Amino acid sequence: MPTELFANAATTTLAADASAVATSLVVASSAGFPVPVPDTSQFRVLIDFEIIVVTAISGTTWTVTRAAEATTGAAHTSGASVTHIVTAASLGAFAQGTSGGGAGGGAVDQQVFTTSGTWTKPAGAVWVQVVLVGGGGGGGSGRRGAAASIRAGGGGGAGANMSTATYRAADLPATIAVTVGVAGVGGPARTTDTTSGGAATAAGHSSFGVYLFANRGAAGSGGTATSAAGGGSAGTTGTDLGGSGASASSTGGAGTLAADVLTTRGSTGGGSAGGITTGEVVSAGGAGGAQWLLGAGPAAPTVGGTAGAAGAAGGAGVSMGLAATGGGGGGSSVTAAAGAGGNGGFPGGAGGGGGASLNGFNSGAGGNGGDGICVVTSW
Repeated sequence: MPTELFANAATTTLAADASAVATSLVVASSAGFPVPVPDTSQFRVLIDFEIIVVTAISGTTWTVTRAAEATTGAAHTSGASVTHIVTAASLGAFAQGTSGGGAGGGAVDQQVFTTSGTWTKPAGAVWVQVVLVGGGGGGGSGRRGAAASIRAGGGGGAGANMSTATYRAADLPATIAVTVGVAGVGGPARTTDTTSGGAATAAGHSSFGVYLFANRGAAGSGGTATSAAGGGSAGTTGTDLGGSGASASSTGGAGTLAADVLTTRGSTGGGSAGGITTGEVVSAGGAGGAQWLLGAGPAAPTVGGTAGAAGAAGGAGVSMGLAATGGGGGGSSVTAAAGAGGNGGFPGGAGGGGGASLNGFNSGAGGNGGDGICVVTSW
């Protein structure tokens, strides 16, 4: 059996499209990844929702085995995130190749929760690793108002926090309640004249009994006629904090870029939306925050959802396995419905704010956040 190789936070992107059955992938960079020896060693990556085994590297061309561990082979587009991951099978291979009591034997159990449930401790487990991500905050919707007035776009939601911890199995009870934070739902579009935008619904925190907790991302506020729509604030509880959402302009100006997440693995916030000034000037929204630590390298972060041009919707955030980027803010309009905020990526990405509109046209709805997740691996 090939030896499993591991690296810390190695990630890149695809440099070319890949079909659902391609056995060779071209990536932007191989820096930071292990170097496998054919038939001797290997490592695993996640692209979208497919687990792929990398068996050889030549420059930026990788030889791979597709659809590993009961995942489905799928086509992936250039620019898709490629993230080195630890899986149930890779831990199992590592444990089988380790002598003595340090690895705890060959059996590996992984329980993945995308909704709340109960974790059951597997027989023979020695160590238990838990990864939690809270629900991402939704974006606020834009104001719908009269000509010659300030109409602010909606604020972006905040990205959720990630928490990671490893426990001795003997210190844990036989079962533990798992709470998976739900996503915040973006503020609804305004369909009535002279109405301020609405805030997103609150997202949910994630928890592993009393042992581990990960904050949700806070909701973005709706646009008004008198003040800026606030962006959601990042939570404070978690080993890897998420990014705050961007606040909208207080004068009806353009949306702003959500803060990048530079040094943690938390999910990023959503961009704020475009507003409308008293002079009837419309504007674009702001992009979702970028994730630098999980990007392809020091100069190549995983970007957030694109900013919506005037009257256009913001782009959706990007999933990176156990973190995600926030959606872009929508653009404002005085001739049609305003652009909606982009949805945050799964898990934990934040929604972008919705654009402002003139009376007679709907404002943009805020984007939804990404749901949380809990992954418990025992060996």
